[in-house]
Amino acid sequence: MLPREAVRSAAFLALAAALVLSSLAHAVVSVHAVTFLVEEGYTMAVASAIAGAVGAMQIPGRLLFAGAGQRRPAA
Repeated sequence: MLPREAVRSAAFLALAAALVLSSLAHAVVSVHAVTFLVEEGYTMAVASAIAGAVGAMQIPGRLLFAGAGQRRPAA
């Protein structure tokens, strides 16, 4: 399959739409997380630490998936 054909396929468009919506949801949650936690009674420092920990946990997650990807076949 040529790249031009792949980009126009329904599977590619569905995957692209899912990734865009996922990124949008992550951005919305990130923006509102600290405010929500403060309104729930957490201090600003704790709320910021929780929001920062969510971002920081992406690094171990990516390392875990990279390691798992090397042990499993791509198919």
